[in-house]
Amino acid sequence: MKRTVVLLILDGWGVGQNDITNAIYAAQPPIITELAHRYPSGALLSHGIAVGLPWEAAGTGESGHLTIGAGRTVYQTSVKIALAIADGSFFENAVLRAALTSTIKAKGTLHLVGTLSEKQNNESAERLRALIKLSERAHIPRIRIHLLLGGTESGPRAALKIMQTVPWSETVKLGSLIGRYYAANAKNAILGIGTKTDDPEKYLHDFYLHGMNDEFTEPVTIGPDPRGVEENDTVVFFDCDDTPLRNLVNAMITAQETPKNVSMATLTDYGAIGTVPVAFTDDQPEKTLGSVLAENNKTQFRIAETVRYPHVTHYMNGRRDTPLKNEYRILVPTENVARKDERPEMMTKEIANRGIAAIEEGADFVVMNFAAPDVMAHTGNFEAVKIAIRAADRELGNITKAVLARGGALIITSDHGNAEQMRNPVTGAAETNHNINPVPVLVIAKELEKAPKSDVPSYGVTIGLLTDIAPTVLTLMGINKPQEMTGSSLIGRLS
Repeated sequence: MKRTVVLLILDGWGVGQNDITNAIYAAQPPIITELAHRYPSGALLSHGIAVGLPWEAAGTGESGHLTIGAGRTVYQTSVKIALAIADGSFFENAVLRAALTSTIKAKGTLHLVGTLSEKQNNESAERLRALIKLSERAHIPRIRIHLLLGGTESGPRAALKIMQTVPWSETVKLGSLIGRYYAANAKNAILGIGTKTDDPEKYLHDFYLHGMNDEFTEPVTIGPDPRGVEENDTVVFFDCDDTPLRNLVNAMITAQETPKNVSMATLTDYGAIGTVPVAFTDDQPEKTLGSVLAENNKTQFRIAETVRYPHVTHYMNGRRDTPLKNEYRILVPTENVARKDERPEMMTKEIANRGIAAIEEGADFVVMNFAAPDVMAHTGNFEAVKIAIRAADRELGNITKAVLARGGALIITSDHGNAEQMRNPVTGAAETNHNINPVPVLVIAKELEKAPKSDVPSYGVTIGLLTDIAPTVLTLMGINKPQEMTGSSLIGRLS
């Protein structure tokens, strides 16, 4: 019987304190607790320089999955940009200077579109300030800032605080406010079509009074005139995270409402978006877990719901969109609900069922992502997170049974922490952001089972990095890791 190796990524499931701040501890998931008693387990670093982010920056889904797939640290573009700002080369970037030159020649307005984060995980405020500084040096007469609200590194109602970090002036004005839930369809607010207001603070407060958070702020154009993008203007998108800006950029390119002669540029690469210039390109690891499996003629399945589908495909394959040889991708559509915590389990069961089918069909490698723990943690709804945790635990139990029944092996881990620290331990205030906690890792196979532990699993000390996942998969499959992978197998290192 062919041996299947399965990688299950519990998105946003970190290792935290066993107290009231920890929704995972509060949920008391029985199956993963039992597995940690019976099989080797430990904890891995998933933040900062370990995943190519700035020192002490919280982990992200993109950096986590990229690192898992590469088997080595891939320095994120945000780090390259931060260094470029520090050494001054940012202000000489050819793509950015060309965008500004176009604006000056056309006597147009420069529009800067992106997310600002309360915790500054990707130094988003630093990037925006640098763009404003560059624009003012070039004597751009009008700069409009279009802010996406509800970023993963911000509190649920942090918009007003975040807006204070922008160096507003007679030249620099607020152009629009856009909740990230609506970002892919927010072109009208940027173009100045649809809802308008002259009082952004009152507009936000009205949403808060109705129990809505920043993420669900309906897009609105802000005065003063001119409102929105006009003919001969320039638009620069400054997020380093292409979610959800890829769809927004595509919408701006293809919309009939977009005025003529509008120039666009992105600070980093958002993927297949035509001919839009990119100021800072991403590093693409040549050797990834997926490419090594393809070279060895192994069949591999990538399974996730809509909100995490790019993570197990594009990012795990080293920022490449084209499927590899014998790679099969299964997209489970995320249920369309107005508030994510209306359906805390999300599509966990459906993903597990598709994964179990692939296991039973004899796939060589299957990777699944359970998005619910992280997505629910971002809502700040503690009870919804507990439901998501229990659903993930229940389904990982079903996956474990299917794997062991075929003599396979299962690696359970995460991409970053979130659900395990939902309240500030000092103030009790809600925390909905990613954090710098390590993530658990368990390796389950019949030959690795041991006498059950009697203590509560704590995953012990941090014994590795997310770079170690790909080498561990290859070890379990009897494949030598390529020289490019600097991570090392966890087999024999876990307790």
